[in-house]
Amino acid sequence: MNKKIRFSLLVTLMIFSSGCSKAPAVTSPSTGMIRLTSATTEPVQTSQPLPAETAPTMTSASTQPVTMPVTIPETKPATKAGTQPATQPATKPATQPATKPVTQPTTKPATKPEPSVTTGEINALEKAIDYLDFMAFSYKGLIKQLEFEGYSNDEAVYGAKNCGADWSAQAKQKALDYLEFSAFSKSGLKKQLKFEGFTDTQAKYGVDNCGADWYEQAVLKAANYLDLMSFSRSGLIKQLEFEGFTHDQAVHGAKENGY
Repeated sequence: MNKKIRFSLLVTLMIFSSGCSKAPAVTSPSTGMIRLTSATTEPVQTSQPLPAETAPTMTSASTQPVTMPVTIPETKPATKAGTQPATQPATKPATQPATKPVTQPTTKPATKPEPSVTTGEINALEKAIDYLDFMAFSYKGLIKQLEFEGYSNDEAVYGAKNCGADWSAQAKQKALDYLEFSAFSKSGLKKQLKFEGFTDTQAKYGVDNCGADWYEQAVLKAANYLDLMSFSRSGLIKQLEFEGFTHDQAVHGAKENGY
């Protein structure tokens, strides 16, 4: 098959040449090849016909030329050594960022700035601290004492508010002060503390924590009365009960004083 193709190509070339030079073409009987002769030379004829398998078929100039199928090798895009072909990065679907509900910042109501402290308030505060160093006071009692000293109500209130006193502790101390120079029943001492300006809660704290023995207080109170005047047993017991002692405490007081 290759020989036939080569032969056909050669014939086509010879026909093209003969059209230009007008020289006839002669086929060699021994080789089956065609050679050109000049225009004056007679054509050489072979004595025997060429074998069917080797005799070339002369084609006219209108014969379609033999074409070889041409295959174009597949080319790949050039890539640099050691580099991977570029690939599109995998993209994730865009997600909306989670948003929190907008909250308004909490704002505190505007407060008026405190006015500057006056000289009178400073002095009232110092005086309040001086009083508390040697005597117990209730909040109300201290304000009254400062006002008695000549301070205005505003100055006295400022001093009492800012002296740092524990008013329950002051009630306890006031109860101890009273018990040092006079005998009291529990209820009578509580009334006295409230009279001094302590609240009911503060007065109760004072009498509950002063450590008094109320039976002993009844004995002392009975002795005080007998020092002032004469009492019958029943009259002494009634007077002690009037002072706030219980019946048992009053009987105990009368008994310890000779009844």
